[in-house]
Amino acid sequence: KIETRGWLAPPSIIGQRIAIAATKAIRREQREAANDPEFVRHYAETGLPALDDLPFGAVLGTVTVLGCRTIDLELMDQLSEQELAFGWYEPDRYAWLLAGPELIDVPVPVRGGQGLWNWTGP
Repeated sequence: KIETRGWLAPPSIIGQRIAIAATKAIRREQREAANDPEFVRHYAETGLPALDDLPFGAVLGTVTVLGCRTIDLELMDQLSEQELAFGWYEPDRYAWLLAGPELIDVPVPVRGGQGLWNWTGP
């Protein structure tokens, strides 16, 4: 439902469907976060494979960006333990509010890049 970012979502993507791409590799700080007991507990409930067995460097699906807001205590008080475990919730970061996830049956390999980039689809 929420993607946490260090930057504000551009107004041009609010209300738009965007692709969600998996990173090409898991960074050190991501591995550390994945070892957090709350993350481990909630991730186990998803039934997904181990992190190293997930697809990398590929578009996995699409979502609609409903809006964006600054992360603050008011927002964090409204979130489930699971949502908190799966995001990087700190003051001065941003919550991208998402809806309508659509999974792509077969991940589509992409070169991608940091931030937003154009993808024309499979």
